[in-house]
Amino acid sequence: MKTKIPLLVLYLFCHSILGSSQIKSDLAQNNIQGKVKSIVEKEYFFTNGRITNISSTKKIWNYNIGGNMILEEYYDDTIKESDTIKYDDLGNKTECDMYSDFFKTMEKLTYTIDRSKNQLQEKYYMEDGNLNKTTLYNYNDKGNLISRIIIDKNEATRAKIEYKYDEKGYKIEEDTYSGNNDLVSRSFSKNDDLGNIIEWNSSLDNEGLKIYKYESYDKFGNWLIKTTFTDNKPERKITREIKYW
Repeated sequence: MKTKIPLLVLYLFCHSILGSSQIKSDLAQNNIQGKVKSIVEKEYFFTNGRITNISSTKKIWNYNIGGNMILEEYYDDTIKESDTIKYDDLGNKTECDMYSDFFKTMEKLTYTIDRSKNQLQEKYYMEDGNLNKTTLYNYNDKGNLISRIIIDKNEATRAKIEYKYDEKGYKIEEDTYSGNNDLVSRSFSKNDDLGNIIEWNSSLDNEGLKIYKYESYDKFGNWLIKTTFTDNKPERKITREIKYW
């Protein structure tokens, strides 16, 4: 199993809006409390029930004072990838420059935002400047993302992802459809009282039930240590270092 799919993961990460609109900031969308300046996450994988002492991956996020991401970096042994997000003078996100040290490429996302600072679409350009795909966004009146539609360079719909939430605004279901509107995957999740995901499972594949257990929190209620289990077997431990403004 790959730790990261460069084009897809980078493509999906940059989708937040800065400002006092109904759309949540990056921190709010990820249930992170306080005025966070940066987050460093390290992952340690289990082998035969025992954790390795060396972190195999590291992710770094930097945020502006408005709670939106301005830089994301990913390290996997010698692989390094980074996203640099830019904003205009009004605080509107304008583009995301994505660099892959592994592929030696620089792709770009650009954004269209309405007067209420709602993100309407993003366009994904390859290094040669050619448009690769477009994503259209829809939100509910609480600022939760309810659907994304991915359209290829030939204007054909390739995928649609729909999201459902509970009364507290926590995501409980994610459905992915093909361009032909066939259901490709459906997953369900549960959250604890702090909004942290504690359970995930899929009804259309054999990935198994995933359980998330949290061992430590900071004074703002953000978790610092998380362990994931698949079918009751420990899979990986993630540690966080959070710095605040």
